[in-house]
Amino acid sequence: VFDLRINSAGLYMKALSIGVKRALSGKSSAQEALDDVAHKWRTLNESIGIEKQRQAYRNVVRLEDGN
Repeated sequence: VFDLRINSAGLYMKALSIGVKRALSGKSSAQEALDDVAHKWRTLNESIGIEKQRQAYRNVVRLEDGN
């Protein structure tokens, strides 16, 4: 599994980490935690720009494929 290589990847991973921790500790159900993470990721995408994120991901995939 490759690291998430897009703009502000650390913010996405932090949101995921918090969601997992909340689910595992019983503070949220798994569904509630995932819904919260999805909401945070959508907010990040809107703030950074979805097309900018798509292009960053395309660049990484192209580099890893050797093209």
